[in-house]
Amino acid sequence: TAGTIYATNGTVSGGADVAENYPTLDNSLQPGDVVAADSGLPVHVIKATSASALIGIISTKPGVLLGGNSDYGNASTVPVALAGRVPVKVTNENGNIKPGDYLTISPTTPGYAAKAIYAGYAIGQALENYSNGGGTVLVFISKTYFVPKVADMLQNGQNSGLSSDDMATLSLNDSYG
Repeated sequence: TAGTIYATNGTVSGGADVAENYPTLDNSLQPGDVVAADSGLPVHVIKATSASALIGIISTKPGVLLGGNSDYGNASTVPVALAGRVPVKVTNENGNIKPGDYLTISPTTPGYAAKAIYAGYAIGQALENYSNGGGTVLVFISKTYFVPKVADMLQNGQNSGLSSDDMATLSLNDSYG
């Protein structure tokens, strides 16, 4: 039923995130999966790929779950984390993950996150180290546009076709800017 919730003296919740139910026809979705907008169905989500419009991460156990009253036919719903911290499935294909690293969609594994090393959308920042082949990392949700530092690009050999003189100039400007 519709209404307003008031609280006094604080509240206790089981999870550490706020999530919203999104409809999906993808029955393979599980907690920790990275999801994207389903281009074929408005408001629906699917497992994200590197070519998808990134939305977020399926929550494991939301502390607060927002729902909608819309009828989406035979679609089920999944809780997509909007804020807080949740575990996300990861791969170390872009390098080992350290706390503070931004995470984005894996370039090769649908539904998984990887360390962000190129400019693009990120789903949040890692709160744990990770160096194995596949598993989960706790992530703080903060969808943002990630831009790597020039020093990181130089260290990773990601010069995007720039000459060594251009990269040296960028490096100097980054150091003094």
